[in-house]
Amino acid sequence: MQIFQYKKAKQKFKKYFNSFIRVVTIISIFFTFYYFFKTPVYTSQLTFYSTYQDNQDASSILNPFGGLMGLNSGSLDFSVSDYIKSDKMLGSVLASEYTVEGQKISLVELWVGDFDKKTLNPIKTFFRFNTNLKFNNQLTIDDKKMVIAKEILSNKIKFSENRISSLYSITVTVPKHPTLSKQILDNIYDSIIRYTNEIENSKASEKISFINDRLLQIGMDLKNAENEQLIFLEKNKSLNSPALVLNRDRIQRKIDLHDEVFKNLSNQLEIAKINQKDNTSSIFLLDSAQVPSKKNGDSLILSLLKVIILAFTFFVVFIFYKSSIEVNE
Repeated sequence: MQIFQYKKAKQKFKKYFNSFIRVVTIISIFFTFYYFFKTPVYTSQLTFYSTYQDNQDASSILNPFGGLMGLNSGSLDFSVSDYIKSDKMLGSVLASEYTVEGQKISLVELWVGDFDKKTLNPIKTFFRFNTNLKFNNQLTIDDKKMVIAKEILSNKIKFSENRISSLYSITVTVPKHPTLSKQILDNIYDSIIRYTNEIENSKASEKISFINDRLLQIGMDLKNAENEQLIFLEKNKSLNSPALVLNRDRIQRKIDLHDEVFKNLSNQLEIAKINQKDNTSSIFLLDSAQVPSKKNGDSLILSLLKVIILAFTFFVVFIFYKSSIEVNE
């Protein structure tokens, strides 16, 4: 039975082979035209390392009580992956202008500039109507454009990270304009740098405010302890009992403790002021964004080869299917 089916398939293969060649030739011609006239797509990529760490070494040396006082904070609470898709980042990138074909233009105008324009294209009209159904009626045309542009931009960005090495990679894929992907990536990177600086400066400002409050409190405690010692010594010029000696030592230990904490807080305040003025970034660029040198996708020959292999596979499956039906009949 299987031998007979194989012979039937072989006969049909010879019978339809010329038709297969003609169909493949037509498909290849149409695909070649499509390959040359389709909108090209370009991708740019940048990679960077990041270590979100405060300068703990110096603070630990100058202030051994920093951990007890909550001053050595460790790593910053900031995730690049969360920020990449945030509304803040998307808005900052869309707010910039880009050079496209020699003209300055925003991404909103480039991608959704015709959203409010009338068109005779029924497909485009239908999709606009469907998109408008989702919006709040109180939104203006500009608000709607911004929302759509953010969705488009978010879909064009891909992000990956290596949690072991702290290596981050960002890619942007855009159609038609090869330089646009690089410009977008540059603005994304600048936005990340600005945000990390904001976090670090904000953290330093909060620390300065906290330390100043603690210095005032510790300064008052130190002054009260010194006044207490002064009153004690004035009343007890002759320490002729163990109880008086013990009280004196207790007051002195209180003064020494407040004095040590005051000195450490003063050191921490200076460190926080230095960090607030420190413009060095905790992000280190490895590979900057470049204008893509190649289009996305396979070459013409490889693409045609894939089309031919796929067509041949379908052809073989079809022949065996027809043969099995005729044998069963």
